[in-house]
Amino acid sequence: MKTNPKSLAALLAAAAALALAGCDKTDTDTSNPPAAPNNSPGQYVDDTAITAKVKAALAGDSAVKSSDISVTTNSAVVTLSGQVANSDQKSAAVKDAAGVSGVKDVTNNLTTP
Repeated sequence: MKTNPKSLAALLAAAAALALAGCDKTDTDTSNPPAAPNNSPGQYVDDTAITAKVKAALAGDSAVKSSDISVTTNSAVVTLSGQVANSDQKSAAVKDAAGVSGVKDVTNNLTTP
């Protein structure tokens, strides 16, 4: 069976459009507002990759209890939220996030008991 390149391109474009349409969600958390409307799908992908890298960096740091830290990224600015045990964990989490390639800034919304 021969594949028509134009049909394949149209199919891939439709699949990508459906995948991106499914990414929209309603969120009641206003601590980190959604990206500005002029952000491109590429920026969304970059932000998603940065979030994953920051989560991996936090998980790899034994000084940080990463399961209690929420990570969001908007235009390469990472926001850390949640509660950590002490100021040392807070500092370590910020340092881990700032050390990830592509991070422009870190907003520290972490709290301690």
